[in-house]
Amino acid sequence: MRILGGDQHFWLRWQDRTREPVELPSCPVTTNDDPVPGIEEDPDDPDYCLPFEHHPGPHRF
Repeated sequence: MRILGGDQHFWLRWQDRTREPVELPSCPVTTNDDPVPGIEEDPDDPDYCLPFEHHPGPHRF
């Protein structure tokens, strides 16, 4: 879960029965870096990957 607060991105880290909010930097990858079929690239307004930096799995836009 991502909670937006200004320039800070907080996520909830789930461990067993506890939840802990943690601040993690956003993934810097954009659709201009990793083109997605069907999404047109716009150098002036790229779509940013939604998960945190160094996330597992593919980029999600």
